[in-house]
Amino acid sequence: LTPAMVFEDTGAAYVERTLYVYYTPVGQAPELVEKVMVEIYVGVKGDADLDAEVNAIDAAKVLGYAAARGAGEDVSLYSAENEGLETLAYFLADVFGESRDCGEDGSDLNALDAAGILQFAAEKGANPGKSAATIWGEVMGSTEE
Repeated sequence: LTPAMVFEDTGAAYVERTLYVYYTPVGQAPELVEKVMVEIYVGVKGDADLDAEVNAIDAAKVLGYAAARGAGEDVSLYSAENEGLETLAYFLADVFGESRDCGEDGSDLNALDAAGILQFAAEKGANPGKSAATIWGEVMGSTEE
């Protein structure tokens, strides 16, 4: 199974799952690598509040976060108590992918991310049959004009 398949199968807002890693020597049966486990988090692009929907509430969360960070506050987007979920929420909200480490590289969530989320939500609402991947492609491409 891929992470996306696990996510789609659960129907939850996000998936937190431990993966077991197997090694398959040539010509032999797979062997469980018992000491290697990886936690994965999978969610919906643009979903800053991890409720499985991309809407104006997510954009508002991003704007509030950006404003607080701009004012020098040390704030969390989703959960200061759960670093994994905080990182997931940040990753999903950073729709244009400017930051690779939750803003620690000098790039942070901003009004462009919020605008992208709003644009996605409006397009999805107007075209419910259109796939999320297609809409995100349009949103991402529209910023280069």
